[in-house]
Amino acid sequence: MTRVRMLLMGAGNVGRRFLQVLDLKRESLRHRKGLELQVVGVADRSGIAVCAEGLDIQHILALKASGRGVSAHAEWGRPGVSALEMVQGTDADLLLEASPARMQDGQPGLACIEAALSRGMHVVTADKVPLVLAFPRLMALAQA
Repeated sequence: MTRVRMLLMGAGNVGRRFLQVLDLKRESLRHRKGLELQVVGVADRSGIAVCAEGLDIQHILALKASGRGVSAHAEWGRPGVSALEMVQGTDADLLLEASPARMQDGQPGLACIEAALSRGMHVVTADKVPLVLAFPRLMALAQA
């Protein structure tokens, strides 16, 4: 079994839908692919929720469905902590970046992608803006 510890940046429509699909396909990924995707951190506007042993996806989805942020998680929530701080301080193999980015500078996603690549993480992004603004730099970090 290959275990991949992942961080999710952005728990809006795209991030929540990813979590729903992951929850639905979890057993299939284990049995058919020998893959366990373990969500160890999620960031949204409220802050972060981080647990090295993995967060309960249903609990995160319930928080979001009730209109609360992930930082409201009673045990693992950390209000006011940024996504960048999560990426810099949490051991993970993969960053899934699904946050809205500003066209002018690609933030906040660009800084998180750079930090993840600098730490040796794989990155999947749903946002083209950081790629448009910094593709050569991001490719160099990924290759390093």
